[in-house]
Amino acid sequence: MEREKITAKALVEAKAALIGRALLDANHPGSLPCPDSDNDGSAELFAGNHCPSYIGRLPWKTLGTGELRDAYGERLWYALSQNHRDHPSAEPVNLDTPGMLTIDGVGDYLAIVFSAGPAMSDQSRPSNQFSDYLEGVSVDNNNVTVITSGTVTNDRTIRISRNEVQDKLASRILREIRGSSSQGLIHYYTESGENRYPFADTDGDGIADVDALAGNPSFEGPMNQSLYFEDDTKDMLGKNGWLSIINYQVSDDGQTVTLKLGNQELVVVP
Repeated sequence: MEREKITAKALVEAKAALIGRALLDANHPGSLPCPDSDNDGSAELFAGNHCPSYIGRLPWKTLGTGELRDAYGERLWYALSQNHRDHPSAEPVNLDTPGMLTIDGVGDYLAIVFSAGPAMSDQSRPSNQFSDYLEGVSVDNNNVTVITSGTVTNDRTIRISRNEVQDKLASRILREIRGSSSQGLIHYYTESGENRYPFADTDGDGIADVDALAGNPSFEGPMNQSLYFEDDTKDMLGKNGWLSIINYQVSDDGQTVTLKLGNQELVVVP
């Protein structure tokens, strides 16, 4: 029982760190770093457009967790859904991007963290081969599949599903649209001189359409009575397809904007 507690604590810390990393990523919110292939604690650099491997050890240095080990002294292992890698070639990464990892036929997982436990009879350690630590794990065309049913295994796992990050991720993106003194709705209301929030964009050109009370957020401001975003924010929102899936509704008097994304809603008032 004490061993289980130690392992469970390490797995929970790893999961929290990965979710935090996904939510805070500046360029691709919802994305995660490559696994650590050489056991140095750091995420591997991309080889072309892909991670060198989509299963390896947890990159604890990259995540800033400190060295996480299970009750048997082994560093944790980590599998990543390839379409959630933190690379421009994975764009768009948003609420509609499914997880590609599966466990026992159930999918939509973005990441899986493993405690390998003690070595099995056919495993040789130390090693950088996942097969020397994990049972029932296979990789096909960068997709990681885990089968525990009918498999002799002492692995322990903790998973991150798309559902677990969607609401938090949606809240993060809606806050970007609300903005600050330098961009978004707050900037527009205080700087435009209109004494109201802009109309909605109904045709996807980024320009607010006069008298349109419902549509998507505009983004081609500050001209055209449209929202303005700094270049990095504008690129993140546009390249990852966020703007087209955010519902934007402004009141008749322009004093209230309701933003909806997934299950989340944010009401913005002066």
